[in-house]
Amino acid sequence: ITIGLLCCANALGASTLLERSASLASLFPADRAEQFATILPADHIVHWQILAPDIAAASDDTQALGTIIFVSPNHSGAPSKEWIEVLQRRNLIYVGADEFGNSKPTAQRLLAALMGLALVQRDFRIDAKRIYMAGMSGGGRVASQAITRFPQLFSGALYIVGADFWTDRERALIPEIISKRYVFLTGSEDFN
Repeated sequence: ITIGLLCCANALGASTLLERSASLASLFPADRAEQFATILPADHIVHWQILAPDIAAASDDTQALGTIIFVSPNHSGAPSKEWIEVLQRRNLIYVGADEFGNSKPTAQRLLAALMGLALVQRDFRIDAKRIYMAGMSGGGRVASQAITRFPQLFSGALYIVGADFWTDRERALIPEIISKRYVFLTGSEDFN
């Protein structure tokens, strides 16, 4: 259900910021929702900020969209205003869960990200070869766990001042994991 809209214009066109919400039960088959219910109740409503290029709303949409699932360190899932023009130019949908910042358990944050991916795959035409996981700080650590646990879902990842090392559990997946694209972003002010 769309709760709100905000149009963000730029020289190349416009993007629309959508507020969407869904539960596990509405996104996954009953057996899968029941399995994930140990992490988050199946009827718990999660809210996302989705920035979609206007092409996504076109009825004659023939171009699949790339996707960035972003895990924020704070409570807002909204994209940084500096990202909007690049997302539009690269034909990427941005998805960020609200209220799943660093204070939430990692498993819940990871599940909210996977739910966000399921939501946009249900509602938009998504290019399966252009699905990226991203996060900042603690969100970067969650993003690194998501792609190593579910490499088949993602094309690559962007880690901003946070990422986890691979563990022995991921070693069996290393051939699939290393075939992805990764960007590690930091700066001189990063205390890590």
